[in-house]
Amino acid sequence: MQPSVLQRFTKGQIMAREHNPLSTNGAILNMVNEFQGGRAAIAAMLVVDPIRFKNQLHEQKGMRISTETALTIQEFTGRTDFAEAVAHQSGGVFVKMPEHDNLVRADIHETFTETTKNIGLLIQEFLEAIKDGELDEIEHRRLEARKDKACSNLALAIHMIVEVYRRMQSTGESHG
Repeated sequence: MQPSVLQRFTKGQIMAREHNPLSTNGAILNMVNEFQGGRAAIAAMLVVDPIRFKNQLHEQKGMRISTETALTIQEFTGRTDFAEAVAHQSGGVFVKMPEHDNLVRADIHETFTETTKNIGLLIQEFLEAIKDGELDEIEHRRLEARKDKACSNLALAIHMIVEVYRRMQSTGESHG
C-alpha cells in the first residue's frame, strides 16, 4: 500500500519534492509521475492523446485536468494525493477509512499507538522549533504536517472503534 502524501511529506525532515504535494496540480503530477509507466500509462488508461494529456497536466494551452479526471487518476493509482490536497486547501485533512469488515480490535490498538507516536513527534518538533524563540516557515510547515498526521490518526482510530464495536453489538460478540 502506498504511503499517503502526508506520510511521505513528514518522514524526518521535510523532503524536497518535484511538485508541491499539497497543491491539487502537484498531487496529480506526483500520482502520475510515480505510477509505473508514468504519464504514458495514465494517458493510455484514460484513453487520451499523450500530448493532450501532457498539456492538461502542465496546464498549457488553456488546458487542465478536470476534477473527475483527477479522481479517476487517483483510483487508477490507488493513492489519495488529490483528496489530501483538496482537504489541505480546505483547511482540513483527508482520512481514508478502512473497509469496516476487516477491522479487528488489534487494528484499533495499532492506530492508537501510531496516534500517540505522532502526538509525541508533534511535541518534539514543537520544542525543537521554539528553541531559538522563532518559528520560521519550514518549522511552521513541519508542525502543520505533524498536526495533520496526528489529527488524521485520531479520526481514523475513532472511526475504527465505532465500526468494530457496532459490528460486535450487532453480532452479539463479547467486548472483553
